[in-house]
Amino acid sequence: MNLSQGFGRILWAEACLFVQLIAPLIRKLVSFANQATDDELYLYFNNVKADYIRVDADEVTYNLHIALRYEIEKKYLEMSLSVSEIPEFWNDRNGAAAWSETN
Repeated sequence: MNLSQGFGRILWAEACLFVQLIAPLIRKLVSFANQATDDELYLYFNNVKADYIRVDADEVTYNLHIALRYEIEKKYLEMSLSVSEIPEFWNDRNGAAAWSETN
C-alpha cells in the first residue's frame, strides 16, 4: 500500500456513511457487532490511538508521520541533516509531536 492509498483508506473506510453502509455486512459476519449501533461501530473503527508504524496509525498520527518524513527529507536535501542523524531526529520529533506521555 502506498502513501496515497493509505490516506484514502483513512478518508473513506472510516467515514461514518461508509460504516453505516457496511454495518449490515459487519453484523452478519461478526457476532459481537449485532449488539452495536451504527454509531458504536463508527466509534470502534475510529479509535484514535497513536502508533509508531505509519500504516497502523490513526487518522491523527498518520498525518504527523507524513509531516515528519517531509521535514526529514527537506533537511536532508538542504544538507542540514546527515543520514546518521536521522534516527535521533526521528525519535526526538516523534516523542515531542504526538504520543510521548499519552500512552
